[in-house]
Amino acid sequence: MHGGRPTTFNNILVATDYSDTGQDALSEALLLASERDTTTMHVVHVASPAGENVEITTADGSLVTSVGNALTQLEAHVERARVAAIVQGEPIESERVSVHVRVGISEDEILRLAADLAADLIVLGTHGRRGLRALVLGSVAESVVRRAECAVLVVRSKQYAPHEA
Repeated sequence: MHGGRPTTFNNILVATDYSDTGQDALSEALLLASERDTTTMHVVHVASPAGENVEITTADGSLVTSVGNALTQLEAHVERARVAAIVQGEPIESERVSVHVRVGISEDEILRLAADLAADLIVLGTHGRRGLRALVLGSVAESVVRRAECAVLVVRSKQYAPHEA
């Protein structure tokens, strides 16, 4: 904090995977970006390679498509979230929001794009997996937090039940 005010960010990168927690992260990033009219926001979805196409997983299921179509899907997803934020009184102009589709390993692509954009904040959701499943699958959020060269905000699901000791 500086002078009693929360830190403001100029260049926010939010990663979405079309899940509920990804949606929560997108909503939180829109709120943060709306607080200052000079903030730019970049939204990234990391797709899996599928030959000459990519595989994305949306709320409607898995889809093998072109990178161009994946970008169109992401633009529509972000626009719906942006309009919902406007309705809730958190306006951000569409000109300040850019979308990116990357192909590869999620945490690597998120970090690479953050560096390319000189992002000062990365926002992403976490699914809260624990135990063997998290160990085997790894955690994108955990890896980004460990390796990022900027601030990271990890958003968990509102339905998350805290682990009791």
